[in-house]
Amino acid sequence: MSDAMQIPLLERALGGLMPGHAYLFHGGGGVGKTVLALQVARAWTGGGRRVLFLTADLPESLLDQSSLLGLSLQPAWERGDLVLCAYAHGAAADVRAHGMRAFLERLRAAGGEQASALILDPITPLFEAFGGAAAIERDVRLLCDTLRDWRWSVAFLADTNELRQRSGLREALAARCAGVLELSPARGRPNPAESPFILKVERARQVTPAGGLVPYAIVLEAGLIPVSTPSEEESFADARADRPARVLLGVGEESEEIPALARLLRRTMEVEVVADGATALARAATWNPDVLLLQADLKPLSGYAVCRALRQGRYTVPVILMTGKGRRRSDRVRALLNGATDLVQTPFDLREVAGRIRMASRMRVASLETGVELHLLEVLSARARDNLLELPEFLEGVGVALRAAGRFSSPVSLVTFRFHADPAAPAGAEPWSRFLRALQRGIRSGDMLCHPDPWSAAALLCHEGRGGALAFGDRVRGLAEEALGREASPESPWRIDVAGVTIEADVGSEVGARDLLAQAFANARPFLGAGAEIEALPLTGTDGE
Repeated sequence: MSDAMQIPLLERALGGLMPGHAYLFHGGGGVGKTVLALQVARAWTGGGRRVLFLTADLPESLLDQSSLLGLSLQPAWERGDLVLCAYAHGAAADVRAHGMRAFLERLRAAGGEQASALILDPITPLFEAFGGAAAIERDVRLLCDTLRDWRWSVAFLADTNELRQRSGLREALAARCAGVLELSPARGRPNPAESPFILKVERARQVTPAGGLVPYAIVLEAGLIPVSTPSEEESFADARADRPARVLLGVGEESEEIPALARLLRRTMEVEVVADGATALARAATWNPDVLLLQADLKPLSGYAVCRALRQGRYTVPVILMTGKGRRRSDRVRALLNGATDLVQTPFDLREVAGRIRMASRMRVASLETGVELHLLEVLSARARDNLLELPEFLEGVGVALRAAGRFSSPVSLVTFRFHADPAAPAGAEPWSRFLRALQRGIRSGDMLCHPDPWSAAALLCHEGRGGALAFGDRVRGLAEEALGREASPESPWRIDVAGVTIEADVGSEVGARDLLAQAFANARPFLGAGAEIEALPLTGTDGE
């Protein structure tokens, strides 16, 4: 029986977490360990468990982080299904002074009689400056055996380097955990841009359906999700030829049409009905349906969020979204921007929708190289991590960012750079090339960078206002000075101009992407140049949506 049906990555890798067992997840920084811990906490509390979450962060900070990621733990915490404790700093001293058994007693008291699950993020502070491998092995055995006797489900999280620094800790945990899994970047593997991270099943006491390696991505509102690879798509195509088409219906509040539609479809197709967005995403990643029909207002993940997560995970399954009465034109635009294939309004004609589903089941949507997914800001940002975007794609991203700014009450800033040099100068374009390399070092992974023309560059800073843009300018200026030095000669005069526009949320007028780009290049000031004085980055506020 699976203990985490709403965690697609663990379903793919392990078939889920077995109840009453412990698992160790480890990796370096930035691979999503805490995001996975939040997913596990949501799944366990959603399944009726009371979870004790011991964190190195302040509990308030963890709640804020979960909300920012779209994986809010606030409702579970308010219900009392989640107990948050900050423990890391004094944990090792307590264990050394009073022993592991006393720590376990305090653990049981903190969780209360109803507690049945534990998350330790990270576990390593319990074993700081410990008395050797023998002492670590003894206390790990006591910790794991006691939790097993309590029949608690347990997730241990750790930094890989910190595990290595504590002699015997990883080996002792691996001997008593039902699974040991490593999260790591996909660098050095084929097509890292298609699968930014890899989950490796190092050890497991259960069948590993994925064969030990699962590529994954970190997606807002969905957490860690497995990434669909071209080889999987080919195997899915082969499997579809030997079975009836599969339809996944995601319906939060069942309307009169849904049972009738399900009966009609079951005459020729396999149909599964789920009641929430998180389960819909999990089943889409593991059951391999041929088409999804989802209510747009599903909870806790909306139909839009499920669709967006699938596209970021490179799933090509068609998705049809359902909206209620009074559909606006913007609903269809929003559906397409999030990667949906079609949109229907309830109440609907059963045979017409069944026909659309049958037609969609015979196709897969275009890959992420072409098609509507290029409109997704998240996809554009991911591509910009390793590549400079072409101007048309960049402008699409600017347009989506402007819409997102209003939707998420967050500003965006566009900062532009233009290079000026004497064409007859011996140095030619070398200073500009060196500056571009510095600019690429200064860009964040969530932002975008492009060349509007051979002598210009533009950076889109998502969720950044004037202050963030000024900080970005200072950072790039420092990198540029490092790359270019202060040498200047009359024979090679050049300069770089900079300007910016910040688009704040909660404003009414529209600004087109191309107009915005033109405005950002206006009123530029010298940024860095031969003999030119370095000035502060000027930014002017402009209304936009």
